[in-house]
Amino acid sequence: MRRLVMAGAAGALAAASVSLTGTAATASPAAPAAPAAPAAPAALAAPAPNVRFVDAGQSSAQVDAFWTKERIASAREYRGTAAASAGGGASADASAQAAPYVRSGVLPKGEAGKVTAQWRQPPALGRLYFSLKGQTWMCSATVVVSDNHDTIATARHCGFGEGGGNYRFAPAYSKGKAPRGWFTWRKAGWVTTSGVKGDNAFIVLNKRSGRHVQDAAGAEGVAFNYSPGSYSTNLLGIPGDRDYPWRCSGKPRGSSDKRVIYLANCKGMSGGASGGPFLIRFNSGTGVGWQTASYFGSCGRDACGAQWQKDALAVYRGAQHR
Repeated sequence: MRRLVMAGAAGALAAASVSLTGTAATASPAAPAAPAAPAAPAALAAPAPNVRFVDAGQSSAQVDAFWTKERIASAREYRGTAAASAGGGASADASAQAAPYVRSGVLPKGEAGKVTAQWRQPPALGRLYFSLKGQTWMCSATVVVSDNHDTIATARHCGFGEGGGNYRFAPAYSKGKAPRGWFTWRKAGWVTTSGVKGDNAFIVLNKRSGRHVQDAAGAEGVAFNYSPGSYSTNLLGIPGDRDYPWRCSGKPRGSSDKRVIYLANCKGMSGGASGGPFLIRFNSGTGVGWQTASYFGSCGRDACGAQWQKDALAVYRGAQHR
């Protein structure tokens, strides 16, 4: 088992499914006239064979104008398909584990040191809206710590490689409210491997009123190239039928090639939560942990996602410098 070295105590939680806006659960600590449709995004140079980047090809003002109240109200939950491809064995395109890469998360700028109940509404977790095939859709996403302070993580199946556009993100979103503002995309990158194993994507956002999303909402830490079963984990997302943050927690297991994470007894993490983070060492007082994977959906009875391995790290490194 690899050891995650970190600052501060943040224990894993006992198996549970809880509302992040309701009463604290008992847990046992273990340690917007619409513009014309955007042109097809222009491809950027990819840093690795299984990685692709695109430019948004539309301005922030165009994206904001697209999202009318009617389009937001008509947005549907976007769900992953072909969960059967998760599999347990290694594949020819398997992304081999490399050395662990870890960076600690941060609180919103100017809020460091405050004692909060962020676990009820983690500021870095938010709603991601996008358009695809003439309809509007929703997923979840998370601000992750980055050099450009503009990077969020989500699931590749949330429109990437299919012509998705008009990506717009609201950190700390809950029940239609976006207290930390809306941020629009300027670039995106994803892992091209098919199925659950390649279901990782990162989006680079524009600043809003001169402010980076990481400064406005803080960011989760990142931990790449860890075995899925190494630590107890918390899965966060914003299901469409609830429209507020939801959490499952427990001890996960992984596929034999360490590319898929499975979490049992995760009730209520329905459509709209796709792209939410699997977090280890989640601090319930600050809402900050280390993200190791992105939520795909259901694989049989378990919640599953794409563990962050070598290709996901290549996308992350490319995104934070664009």
